[in-house]
Amino acid sequence: MSRFSFTKKGIEALKATGRREDHYDLGFRLAGVSFGVRVSEKGSKEYFVRYRDKYKKQRRMSLGDAKVKSLEKARDKATKIAKALGDGGNPAEELHQYKLAQTVDELCDLYLLDHAKFKKDEGAEDKRRLKKDVRPYIGQMKVCDVRRRDIIALIERVSIDRKAKVSSNRLRALLSKLFNFALERELIERSPCAGLPKKPKEAPKERVLSEKEIKALWAWLNTEPAANAAVFRLILLTAQRPMEVARMEWNEIQGDIWEIPGAKTKNGRSQTVPLSALALKSIESMMHGRRGRFVFPGERGEHVMPRTLQHVTERANEKLKGKRFTPHDLRRTAATYLRKLGISRDVVGSVLNHTHQGVTAVYDRHDLLPEMKEALHKWCAEVARISEIEVPKVKVRAIGRG
Repeated sequence: MSRFSFTKKGIEALKATGRREDHYDLGFRLAGVSFGVRVSEKGSKEYFVRYRDKYKKQRRMSLGDAKVKSLEKARDKATKIAKALGDGGNPAEELHQYKLAQTVDELCDLYLLDHAKFKKDEGAEDKRRLKKDVRPYIGQMKVCDVRRRDIIALIERVSIDRKAKVSSNRLRALLSKLFNFALERELIERSPCAGLPKKPKEAPKERVLSEKEIKALWAWLNTEPAANAAVFRLILLTAQRPMEVARMEWNEIQGDIWEIPGAKTKNGRSQTVPLSALALKSIESMMHGRRGRFVFPGERGEHVMPRTLQHVTERANEKLKGKRFTPHDLRRTAATYLRKLGISRDVVGSVLNHTHQGVTAVYDRHDLLPEMKEALHKWCAEVARISEIEVPKVKVRAIGRG
């Protein structure tokens, strides 16, 4: 053991003697705390502090490998520990708790298990976004170590590098929920998402497919697997939200009516959807080899997943070489053409399951059902005309049973 004023050269000059030796810094003068470096039998060096805890028990805490951590950083850390001791803290216990602290990966698992699974898509979209945009970058960090700059870097990686403004806003919202979830469970004292810069405004979407594009898409879907093609055609024919269609179940279909439970809809309100001849034909195409409760079974899940819809859309955009569209644009296209066919705004709103304002809103769904049926049958005929196909003669039967 020796005592001398530590310098970088002085630390480098320490050699192995065949036994473990501790050396102390004479230049470190804080009561109750000693700062030193330990040289092992083979010559490796490690900074440490030695002190007595509140029970007067001798404690030693490693500050890191001298090859990795500079003398200045090690001395700064020793100073912080001395200050914490002076304030009544227990650095060894705090370090132990830190080692037990959850990583962001573990937080994501807990969030998906306890919170996201109750969402209408059972957490599928949150799981996909966490896997793609969060886990690869901060998954191994301790939750308590994540700072606002880390969150901003994640968001900018999407908004700037990928030029995906809408996706970056969705990621921002998810990160806020994730760290608020951690805050509620006292895993952190403050969310790193607090005080983030104001999110950029999203331009309203106005993409509507032309008749030429509808015809080309309808024909191209013949090259896709049956479930994928049927989902896209049903979105266009029924004007319902993409994942509501993808998660359609056999027991929701009664004759030519599709009853969507409120647990699956965006606004939490059940929806009654009249099914046209082309819609019924698309559903009946899935009866051959029918398995499970979902009408459109997916390759890796119980139903066609958001990622599958994204892949189909990418293939369609690449093949059709027009202005890019999304599955939701098919819903907007249907609504736009319904208005062109002379369908009133109230009826179109009911088809879209938009919330009506006013006292009579509760009764509109049933009162407008005949008008909704007429509207969707007109739209079916229009799609057939545009796509140059015949409206099939489909016998209405209880295809949802069994």
